[in-house]
Amino acid sequence: MKMLKTLTQGAALALALLAGTAHAADLLDEVKQRGTLRVAVEGTYPPFNYRDEQGKLTGFDVEIAEAIAGKLGVKPEFTTTEWSGILAGLQAGKYDVIVNQVAATEVRRKTFDFSDPYVVSSPQLVVRANETRQLKTVADLKGKKIGVGQGTTYAEIARGIAGAEVKVYPGAAEY
Repeated sequence: MKMLKTLTQGAALALALLAGTAHAADLLDEVKQRGTLRVAVEGTYPPFNYRDEQGKLTGFDVEIAEAIAGKLGVKPEFTTTEWSGILAGLQAGKYDVIVNQVAATEVRRKTFDFSDPYVVSSPQLVVRANETRQLKTVADLKGKKIGVGQGTTYAEIARGIAGAEVKVYPGAAEY
């Protein structure tokens, strides 16, 4: 599975997200007994998880989940869900794990267990191609409108920028 050979060992040590209300051993026993690992992804976040031209769920997160399920000796069973409800779905027991780009914040760590990261990324600021103003620091965003995804850690960060007008959107088209 491509470059998963080295990643699988680390990723298989802990499931990507385990519900904090269940003990990992109990959940692992349940998954093995059922024969499936119920995995949530957004399904709209290329190259991590998305549907290809034939409508098949694919991407890096999907390959990670398949590798983890394989190491556990079970089949992955994927659920796609909007980002804004993905953590609530895990809490409600709709799936066993989330294999998606989820930041492990201190608040989230109080409710959920996280694996070691298998991808590390940082926020990017995107402006119109014809934008003439230079934005070099967070302070340069004062008085600006900032669009962020609903329920993201970036929304929390943006709200902390003094004088910025934050607009929250349920999702954005991927280009």
